[in-house]
Amino acid sequence: MRIFFTMIFALGVLGLSAQKYLYIKKGNEFPKERIGLNERVTFKTSESTKFTKGILNDVTPTAITVNGKTYELTDVVAFRTHNEIMTVTGTALAGGALLFTTLGLINRATSSYEGGLTNGQWITAASFFGGGLLLRWAGKRTFKTEKGWHWEVIDLNQSLGIE
Repeated sequence: MRIFFTMIFALGVLGLSAQKYLYIKKGNEFPKERIGLNERVTFKTSESTKFTKGILNDVTPTAITVNGKTYELTDVVAFRTHNEIMTVTGTALAGGALLFTTLGLINRATSSYEGGLTNGQWITAASFFGGGLLLRWAGKRTFKTEKGWHWEVIDLNQSLGIE
């Protein structure tokens, strides 16, 4: 039993060793989002026209490293976060609509029924597919510097004197 508690304690201490976070804040308010190391991040720089997706490898007070490439925080003009529950639910609805519509088409094509689906079945499939895509879209939230958002790096290791 002692070994079990020792292992749990050691894992907890190891978890404390990588406590660097990128906070998305507006003014002096409480942070809206917290992005930790090795989490998925989507951002846009002042030079790019598209959002860049990747895994956050490192955070310093002046820069972030995503997929091994370093970006200055002053160059980042927007961060996009995703609500995972809405993304998964939206994907499941859209995928389910495609799956069951395909199964319905195959069933009607191989049976003695006339081909194609009824209008009600098409409307239901389109509703579920559209609703799934709408949920995926609604699960995104974009934070832009032009709307007053800023990025702050918190390094708990440095503040606790661990390094």
